[in-house]
Amino acid sequence: MAALTDAGYRCISYDRRGFGKSDKPLTGYDYDTLAMQATLNSTLGCATVFSSTDLRSDMASINVPVFVIHGDEDQTVPIKATGEQAAAMITNAEYIVYQGEPHGLFITSKDQLNADLISK
Repeated sequence: MAALTDAGYRCISYDRRGFGKSDKPLTGYDYDTLAMQATLNSTLGCATVFSSTDLRSDMASINVPVFVIHGDEDQTVPIKATGEQAAAMITNAEYIVYQGEPHGLFITSKDQLNADLISK
């Protein structure tokens, strides 16, 4: 994210410090801890909502520039069912496929992702 803010963009991110309270420590409020504290019921509920919410009817109403970036080796959220369809359904969406890249492009292709975002 530093590359984006250095380029002059305002960025919004998940608050790992505790909902804007900078006096909270960085430990104990991270993805690993949150995952370990999640109950089976909450995890299954999240997966159910994520996998069953149909947003296709909303795609036609999007009227802002959209930049869809997806790795073609994403096994978590397969490109054919998500990125490819979203780019096709959103009018004038720009679509970039990262060849051979998985889910989590902000880790595996950080430099290329930042360059592509900054170029927009």
